[in-house]
Amino acid sequence: MKYNRFIVILIVIASVSLQSCFEIREIVRLQRDGSGTFSLVLDMSELKQMLEGFGESEEVAAESPLQDIEEDYDETMEKLNATEGIYNTRLESEEDGYVVISSFDFTDIEALNRGMQIIYNEEESGDEVPEYYVMKRRKFERTAAHDFLQQIKNEFDTEASEAEGMDLSALFSEVAYVNQVILEEMEVRKVRKGQVEVSEDAKTVTNRYLIFNEEKEQSLEYVLRIR
Repeated sequence: MKYNRFIVILIVIASVSLQSCFEIREIVRLQRDGSGTFSLVLDMSELKQMLEGFGESEEVAAESPLQDIEEDYDETMEKLNATEGIYNTRLESEEDGYVVISSFDFTDIEALNRGMQIIYNEEESGDEVPEYYVMKRRKFERTAAHDFLQQIKNEFDTEASEAEGMDLSALFSEVAYVNQVILEEMEVRKVRKGQVEVSEDAKTVTNRYLIFNEEKEQSLEYVLRIR
C-alpha cells in the first residue's frame, strides 16, 4: 500500500471540519533482546465523533474514509510475510472503521527496519534498508532516515494546489504524527538528543510531530541512554 498517498487524501477529507481530525501513530514495543511489535495506527475517531454530533450516527460505519483499506493492504501483507524476521502480521479495525491498525512482530532491530521500509513504501529508495531505529548496548536511537513526513507534505501540496488563498499550514497545524516507544524490562536513563516526553516510570517515550506546523522546531530524531 502506498501509505503516503493514502494519508494525504485522508487529510484533505478531514479539512471539511476545519480542525484536526486525523492522527498517525507509530508505536514500537521493544524487548531487551531487540525483538518486539510494530504498529501503525491511522486514527480518524475525532471525525466519527464530529459526524455523530451532526446526527449522522447511523451512517458512520458506512462513511468511514478508512473502510476500503483492507483490500489495499493485501500486497503489503504478502511482502511482510515474506520478509525475514517478521511474523504475525495483522490488520485490525476499531471505532467502526475509523481507527485502523496495521501491526507485525519482529525478531530484531534489523527486521523492524525492513518491515518499516515496506509499510512506508520506501522500497524504491534503493537496495539498502534505512536505519529508522538503532540499538547498540545502552544506546537507543530513532534516526532521521525516514522521509515519510516530507513525502506527505510534498504530495499534499499537489493535492491542495487548487485551494488558492487558503492558509493550509494553519488549517492543518494540529495534524500529528506521533512516534511512541514502549520499553519492556528496560527504562530510559537519559535523553541524549531530541525533544521527547518520557513517562514517569521511564518506560515510554513519546515524540509528537505536527506535520504541517512550520513555526515549531521539531524532528523525529532522538537518542536515548537506556538501562
